Amino acid sequence: MRSNPNSPEQRQHINLSQYAYDVVRNDSINFLGGINISGFINIIIENSKDESFDDLALIEEERILAELSEYSKSSSRFSATESELKAIRKIAAAHKNHILNSFKKYPKDKTLKIRLNNKSHNELYPENTEWYGTKYGISQGEYIKILVENYSRKTYYERECIIYKDRIEELHKNLSSIESEKRILSVAMKDGRKFNCKLYKLSEEHETHYHYLVGLFAKEKTSDYIIASFRLSRISEIKPHSRSFGSGKVTQNEKKRIESRIKNSSIPYLVGEPTEYVIKLSPLGMIMYDYNYSRRPVYEDIEDNHDGTFTMIIKATERQIKNYFFAFGKEALILSPDNMKEWMVQKYTDATNYYSFLQTD
Repeated sequence: MRSNPNSPEQRQHINLSQYAYDVVRNDSINFLGGINISGFINIIIENSKDESFDDLALIEEERILAELSEYSKSSSRFSATESELKAIRKIAAAHKNHILNSFKKYPKDKTLKIRLNNKSHNELYPENTEWYGTKYGISQGEYIKILVENYSRKTYYERECIIYKDRIEELHKNLSSIESEKRILSVAMKDGRKFNCKLYKLSEEHETHYHYLVGLFAKEKTSDYIIASFRLSRISEIKPHSRSFGSGKVTQNEKKRIESRIKNSSIPYLVGEPTEYVIKLSPLGMIMYDYNYSRRPVYEDIEDNHDGTFTMIIKATERQIKNYFFAFGKEALILSPDNMKEWMVQKYTDATNYYSFLQTD
């Protein structure tokens, strides 16, 4: 059995697969605004660590029983026989062993020395007691590798759940509070903008790849609330106003309006009124539309031009059309409205002029 070593100056030796290292590096830029490997790994440790390895099997056993209860015909808790319980416990124990040994299956491509913050260091290297991983033969570095490797293989939405754990929990508290106690939230964006928010919901994973605050937003020092959504990762601070500032309640009529807008525009594109666009796609453009699912606007009508091209009528917000079809280049032609056609022409012209300048410089 391994001893519980010290960590001089709170330095920790770890190794990661290239894949995990790349995810951590990129996510550090996305979430923290720069590359801070030590700081980012400390966040992963704090927000995804296990309080005790002894509970891993019990947690998995409870999860299995809960799943069986959900899918059983009876509305009461699933009642397993003794033989079934033995089988479930064996499965739960195997799950625990799989987690504790998962570090062995990942390669050691990148060797790093990170600095643990005070909280992580004190939990992994307790002064007066043995660290709980020692009796399982797992070093602190191997445990951190487990957490980081598992983190890196989650979806972006799931990774946001870990990085923004505390903030998401606070937002859910706001949503679950009784209507009379809902607060208006002060939302400060990373780009300096500030809004007041009557929160309606947080987006779910089946709705979008990212966490969005969805609700009614008004610019600071105004009372003109509009339906909008903001990416959680683009927000620097969220704090509730005092009750005297006003109620954060979203009325039933407002909820209906928000749901109608979500249905028509999808959560990422709630800002702005949907407009009707007529777009002609080349044969390649149609293939691109069929295969590019991310944030794709859904057409209301489509006409086969019998020459390999198709003309679509799409009702969407301006930002969605810009974000989606700009990458199509000449394979998508905006027929109307004129202001969108002119925007595309200007963007492509500016790019052409810039590249031409570089070639002649």
